Amino acid sequence: MTAPQLRAVILALVPWLDRASEARVRQTVLEGASRGSGGWSPDRPSDAEFARLEALAGAIVDAGVGDPRMVDGVLLQGSRAFLAGDAATSRRLFEAMLVPLGVEGLDLGQHELESEVLTTSLGPCVRQYAVALYLTCPAEERAQAVEEALDDLRHLHFVSQPLRELETTALEPLPDFDAFLADWRQRMEARAAGARNPWRRSGEGWLHEVVLRLEGTEGLALQARRSREPGDFHGWVRELIQRGDWAAARAANEEAAMLATGHRAEFLDGAALAVQELAREDPGRAGDLAPLLERAWRVEPTLRRLQRWLGSEMDRPRLVARARAALQDAPAEAQRSRALLHLLLGEVVPAARLLVEAPALGWSLPGHPGHVVFPVFAAMLTRGPLLPEVTPDVGLPDGMPRLDTPNLAALFALAAPPMPDPAVEPRMIEAMRSVAERRVEALTREKRRRHYGHAASLLARSARVGSAAAGEAWLAKTMSPYRRFSALRRELRAALS
Repeated sequence: MTAPQLRAVILALVPWLDRASEARVRQTVLEGASRGSGGWSPDRPSDAEFARLEALAGAIVDAGVGDPRMVDGVLLQGSRAFLAGDAATSRRLFEAMLVPLGVEGLDLGQHELESEVLTTSLGPCVRQYAVALYLTCPAEERAQAVEEALDDLRHLHFVSQPLRELETTALEPLPDFDAFLADWRQRMEARAAGARNPWRRSGEGWLHEVVLRLEGTEGLALQARRSREPGDFHGWVRELIQRGDWAAARAANEEAAMLATGHRAEFLDGAALAVQELAREDPGRAGDLAPLLERAWRVEPTLRRLQRWLGSEMDRPRLVARARAALQDAPAEAQRSRALLHLLLGEVVPAARLLVEAPALGWSLPGHPGHVVFPVFAAMLTRGPLLPEVTPDVGLPDGMPRLDTPNLAALFALAAPPMPDPAVEPRMIEAMRSVAERRVEALTREKRRRHYGHAASLLARSARVGSAAAGEAWLAKTMSPYRRFSALRRELRAALS
C-alpha cells in the first residue's frame, strides 16, 4: 500500500470513530510520523499560543475544575512540542497541566480515573515529560528529577521500566546516559533500602532494571543474596526464565527457598516448574519433580500443590500412598484438601462430615470443602461425570510455562476409589440436601443475590440424587418459604433446565 492509499484509508475511517478513538489515532499517527525516516516533525506552539495555553492551564488548576476538552488541548500541545524537538516548551506545558493533574487531582467530571473523560492518552505524555525533564535539567539533577516525576504521575500512568521507556521515547540518543545510569542506580538502591513498603522496595522492578543493565543476571543474583528480599529473588528468577535458562532458574529458585525471608513455597514451585521444563528435553530429570512438589506442599499446603504432588507421576499405588501420608499431615483447617484426600481413598463418611460442618457462607474461602465434596458426591450418586468447581491457578502471564496440575477428574480416574456402599448413600444425600438448604437460607437472609445462581445449582444437583419422586418432593418443600424470591426461583428454573 502506498502512502497516498494509506492516507485515504485513514481519512475514510476517521469519521466513524468516537471522539476518544479519533484523538488517540491522531496522537499515534502524529508520533509515528515524527519518528519516521522522512524527517517531518510538527510545528511547535507559537509564543502567543504557548502563553495562552499556560494561562488556561493555570486557570483550570486554580479553580480545581475544568473542561476535559481544554485539558486535552494543553496536553496535546505539550506532546506536539516534544515531537517538534522543543523539550523546554514541552516541559513547561506538562508542568502546567499534567503535573497538577497527577499530584493535586482535578475535577474533570470523571467518576474515578481521568482517562474516563480525556481523549489524550496519558502514558505517552508521562513518558515524554520524563524525557523533557532529562533533557532540560542539569546532569547532576536528572536522576532525582525523573524519579520524582514518575512517582508524582504514577496515578496517571505507571512506568514499569523507566530506562527502557526513556530511551524509546527520546527522539535521539540521550546525552550522558552512562553517567545517568550510575546516578539512577544509586538512587534506586537508596530507595530500596529506605522503603518499608515492599511494592516500593522491589515490586516496581526499577532497581532490577538498572542492575540488569549494568551487571547482567549475576548482578541480580548478588543483589538478591545481599538483601534476601523475596522480590529481589523473583526479579532474578524472572529474568532467567525470560532467557529460557531453566537450569539456572532451578538453581536460583532452590537458593531462594533457602535464603529468602519469605515466599519459600513459591520458590519451590518455581524449582519444580524448571524441572518440568528441563524434563521435556531430558526425561531423566523427571524424577526430581515429585520431591520438589512435596516440599512445596508441606511448606504451604494448598489444594493446587496437593493436586500436583499426588498426580505428578500418574501412578495409582504412588497416588494412594501419597494420599494416606498427606492425610496424616494436612492441617486441620485445610478442610478442602482433607476432603479431597478422604474421597480419593474412598472414605465418603468423613468427607460428608466435613461438608456438613462447613459454614453456609464462605464457599469462596480456600479451605471450604464444598467445591470438592459436593460435585464428587453428585457424580458418585448419579454415576455421572465429575464436574469440579475449583477455580484455576493464577500463574505466570499468558504464554509463559505453568506447572502441570492434574484436575480432580484426572486424579479420581487414576485413584479409582470404590463406589460408596449403598448403605451410606442416604447419608451422602442427606449431607448434600442439608448443605443446599443452609446455603439458600443464609444467602436469602443476607440478600446476596449475586450468589443465587450457586445456591440454585446446589438445589438442582441435590434434587437429582436418589429417587426422582423423593427429590421433587424435597425440592418443593425446600422452596416453599421462598415463593416471593423471584430471582432465586428464576435461577433455579435455569439450573433445572
